Amino acid sequence: MLQAIAARLLAQYGVYLLIAIGAVGGFAGYGIHKYNQGWRDAIAGVASRNSEAINAVRGAVSKVDDCSANGGFWDAVSGVCR
Repeated sequence: MLQAIAARLLAQYGVYLLIAIGAVGGFAGYGIHKYNQGWRDAIAGVASRNSEAINAVRGAVSKVDDCSANGGFWDAVSGVCR
């Protein structure tokens, strides 16, 4: 008896069930897409700031190296070669 009721409900409302499953899947897929897009944007922002910091450090190190190579002394407080 219970199987007959379930079969009748599935036959009558099965299309709506399929539509609901499709809608939930679509919303979930869209949510995952937006989450991944945000993640990629965040990683790209951090990577660009990392490369800026690395370039700044390389520039500072080369200044200190140039100062030492020319017989000077790098004053860390003033940031000037003496």
